[in-house]
Amino acid sequence: MPAKVSKLVRVALAAAIATSGAIAVEAFTTASAHAVGVSAVGGSITRSEILARAQSWVGQGVPYNQGAYWTDSNGTYRQDCSGFVSMAWHINTAGTNLGFTTDSADPYETQLGSLDDLRPGDALNNISTHMVLFGRWTDSGHSTAVIYEEAHTGTNARSRTMSRSEMTGGGFLPFRYKKVIEDGPTGTPVSKPLGNKGSIIASDGNQVTFTRDAGSGHLQITYLPVNGSWATADLSSTAGTAPSGGGAPAAFRQNNGTLGAVTADAQDGHLRITYKPANGAWATADLTSSFGAPVSDGDVSTQVDAVGTLSIFSRNSANGHAGLTYLPTSGVWSTFDLTDNVGTPAPGGGAPAAFLQNNGTLGVVTADAANGHLRITYKPAAGGWATSDLTSGFNAATSDGNVSSVIGGDVTLAIYSRNASTGHLNLAYLPTGGAWGTTDMTGEAGTPALG
Repeated sequence: MPAKVSKLVRVALAAAIATSGAIAVEAFTTASAHAVGVSAVGGSITRSEILARAQSWVGQGVPYNQGAYWTDSNGTYRQDCSGFVSMAWHINTAGTNLGFTTDSADPYETQLGSLDDLRPGDALNNISTHMVLFGRWTDSGHSTAVIYEEAHTGTNARSRTMSRSEMTGGGFLPFRYKKVIEDGPTGTPVSKPLGNKGSIIASDGNQVTFTRDAGSGHLQITYLPVNGSWATADLSSTAGTAPSGGGAPAAFRQNNGTLGAVTADAQDGHLRITYKPANGAWATADLTSSFGAPVSDGDVSTQVDAVGTLSIFSRNSANGHAGLTYLPTSGVWSTFDLTDNVGTPAPGGGAPAAFLQNNGTLGVVTADAANGHLRITYKPAAGGWATSDLTSGFNAATSDGNVSSVIGGDVTLAIYSRNASTGHLNLAYLPTGGAWGTTDMTGEAGTPALG
């Protein structure tokens, strides 16, 4: 990373970060004061909200206690197995937990025909001993499931795997909450079409897309588990992420499996990271307040380099400078002003477009706010930062800042942009071992002018 840094902020959590490799900056309990989801007490509830409510108790480490009640933004519920499921389903129990039965007149649940009918947010119930919440099957053969539970004295709310033999041998029957509603297109908040930089494949193979709710500005995650069905969750409600403004959330996945997205607070422009370690709960941190990251208009992009450093490129909304905020694998958050230290002109238009070449070169593409020149700022794996004007040097079309970058199958670096003068789709590219070239895709391939 840069030899010169504009600001290096060290915090007491550095040791924890170095040890775990995770972004250990703010505990989930910070978010526990925020209500999970949008359902009303005793009303309809989506499967994703059921799981989010369950995860909130896991995140808080609510201890098992059949004689005690836990009060938080989810309501007041007894700290035992049926109390846990009651809380997840958002049942109105007025501080007590009504019994669950296998009777068809049960006001809350209905028995399913088979264990294979279980879906996320359903339950497994042995009315004589124990009740757990079903999360998902881990395999196509339905031999093992992820479940959530309050187990017994001496344990906290947790998630674990349960084998099918444990289900059948333990006398567990499958049940469904009568007021559950499906997730999917109708359960996902409508978001503006913000492109695909918010999409990523998680380390467990799940397909994940982060979006901003057009109505509330809340950070939303929509995901497709392996061998599962589409679901969605409101991370502003679950993790406490402030409503965001500006461009699309920028997704990332670290080498240690931590998944997350970067946004900018709509109210103050603070750069914010919302993340989930591979075996942890969702949390959020203000990178501006805690680590000196520049304020942002929300146009950001992310990249994780070959050695695992997480880099966030943004445009400083206070002075227009191009900025880099980064977290080394075993280090602390730092910031680097690319305009001051490298000479990158203040970028205009859309978000910076980050890239990582196969040879380890890390970089970002922007458009000069003053003249629209396409600009690349880059750092070879074993070198220092540099910048180059692709318009002056290689005849790349001027741009309004709406750019994207991709590494092709032949490891060519391709940069797509909208020509500021004609609206044509333009391609600037650098083949491995070759020289920069440009192509007008509207003239070459007939791509219509971009709106």
